[in-house]
Amino acid sequence: MKKELFAAILLAALFFGALVNIRVLDSLGESITAIVDDAERAARSHDLDGAAQAAEDATRLWESRSGYTHLVLRHSVIEDVSDKLGDLAKAAYAGNPGETVGAAKAARSRIESMASIERVRAGSIF
Repeated sequence: MKKELFAAILLAALFFGALVNIRVLDSLGESITAIVDDAERAARSHDLDGAAQAAEDATRLWESRSGYTHLVLRHSVIEDVSDKLGDLAKAAYAGNPGETVGAAKAARSRIESMASIERVRAGSIF
């Protein structure tokens, strides 16, 4: 009986941990996406200084959570998101509004992809 109880508690803890992980990554993704959206709006209005500042803010937020993301995400995902945020900042500093808007869309897409990959679905269990 003790083994079954231990197994049930362990499964419940793993399930709860998965739910917390999903919530943390969703929250991080939403926060970074909001900042990327600010960068895109700034670029559309030809405020490339504002776009660059927003890109830096998004990168800083992403890097501030590296301790957690390095535990729960694949290295390739971490590098890809970092690269997309770097491309956004690079485009803003280059002074090209169109390129900055495109880089913002690419960054948003990758961040949304990161969050959706971590969600639990029937296909990821069976």
